Amino acid sequence: MKKAVSPIARRGVRLRLMQYFPTAKILTALILIIACSNSFAGENNSDSFFAMDKLQHFSLSIAAAAGTGFVMHNHFDTDKNEAIIIGFTASFSLGGIKEIIDSTKPAEHSSLKDLAVDFLGSIIGAALLTAVIK
Repeated sequence: MKKAVSPIARRGVRLRLMQYFPTAKILTALILIIACSNSFAGENNSDSFFAMDKLQHFSLSIAAAAGTGFVMHNHFDTDKNEAIIIGFTASFSLGGIKEIIDSTKPAEHSSLKDLAVDFLGSIIGAALLTAVIK
């Protein structure tokens, strides 16, 4: 049997979600712009630390670390330190998994530089999270 939720409780949940809505829109737009930037800049196959691919890895790692930790802390009542560790771990794990998958495909290029940039982005995301979480 479902427990009835009062309209006042539902309104409180909506108000809390709306508090973070502008931030979520800005973060989503930023991620989409960076993810699609190769379409506008042309394909860059260079493995330089300053290639567009590295900027994408760095930016998405920051967003993944900060976003995951923020959600864990604010929506799942996780302790601040645990949320930061979870955010960092989730972000860096995604980068590592992506590089492992790339190494198994002959058409893709796996790079330790990508992994290093993922690590740096995860650290910056965790530091950003430290500043944002109270």
